[in-house]
Amino acid sequence: ELLSNSHMALSRARATRLGGDLCGARDSWEVLARGAAQGAAARRRHRAQPARRTRRGNHMRDRFIDWRGSVTFNRGQTDTVKPAPRLDAATLRAIPPGIWALGFVSMLMDISSEMIHALLPIYLVTVLGASATTVGAIEGIAEATASVTKVFSGAISDWIGKRKLLAVLGYGLAAITKPVFPLAPTVGWLFAARFIDRIGKGIRGAPRDALVADIAPGHLRGASFGLRQSLDTVGAFVGPLFAIALMWLTANHFKTVFWIAVMPAFLSLALIVFS
Repeated sequence: ELLSNSHMALSRARATRLGGDLCGARDSWEVLARGAAQGAAARRRHRAQPARRTRRGNHMRDRFIDWRGSVTFNRGQTDTVKPAPRLDAATLRAIPPGIWALGFVSMLMDISSEMIHALLPIYLVTVLGASATTVGAIEGIAEATASVTKVFSGAISDWIGKRKLLAVLGYGLAAITKPVFPLAPTVGWLFAARFIDRIGKGIRGAPRDALVADIAPGHLRGASFGLRQSLDTVGAFVGPLFAIALMWLTANHFKTVFWIAVMPAFLSLALIVFS
């Protein structure tokens, strides 16, 4: 009888434990089912709503942008963004007039400078009797001065916030030194003129580029920098050609060519002052 009662108690305990396990499993499945249903409902609501877009992109899904401006999402969905502007007539017309003015300022000053610098080494050696070492020293010191000055001019333009003032100062120094080249009686005068001219170049470079960045619209900033640099390169190319042609027309008269080179320099200064 004792053994029979023990066996019956053990059976009831096992049945109770099994029932509890079944109830617990049923509760777990109910929790899982409710979670799955809530997740499906959230996904349906998410698909029904438009994707949130910000300036820096879509924070909800990763995306990839190809060169045509097409945006591809991870789930195969596509969207489009504003494509980069092409360099055509409409883009050039959309560039602000201030950028064009800075480009022509650079072009005119480069024409003037290159007309003089292309002939200056020959003038120093053949007319003033300078040695090759003297010519190298003048050019080396002048270019080093321009490079060092650029470091400080950019920081000063950020500090005072007057970029055009520094650009005008740089172009002004370069313009007022141009008449010194045909008037210089000795090598020392030419060295001083070249030194001041390169100081002006160093002063104007960084503020002028910062001014381009300030004026240009965000979607045309690259085109604006390219336009200004292209006009600058045109001046650097045309200047020596003018010098060669004028030397041929004036029968190798250096001072006449130097005086003609003064005119584009002062046109450049007037353009940046009044533009």
